[in-house]
Amino acid sequence: MPNLRQIRLKTATQIVISEEIIQTIANYYDMYPKQIKGKCRKREFVKARFLAMYIIRHETGFTLKYIGEMFGRDHTSVVHAIKMINNALGVKYDNEIKDDYKSIMQLL
Repeated sequence: MPNLRQIRLKTATQIVISEEIIQTIANYYDMYPKQIKGKCRKREFVKARFLAMYIIRHETGFTLKYIGEMFGRDHTSVVHAIKMINNALGVKYDNEIKDDYKSIMQLL
């Protein structure tokens, strides 16, 4: 069983990874990380934010509540984001998000 120091180290590493994910997505979409984390509901910011939440959830395993706090939102917003990206990745006609997702994952 891991001790407290190992748990803190793992969590610190996951936080760094999540910040790298946000920065990579910001660079990909040519915006600032604060725009992704912000309250603006413009389509391009929402798409980047949803992708960031989705990737952070799958890469770090953080709780929905914690991811929501990272973005200044409720856990239900994270659930919605994950569902939307899952639907977009599963649908045959939405190639834009699929292409963006693949490109971002290659950059990571």
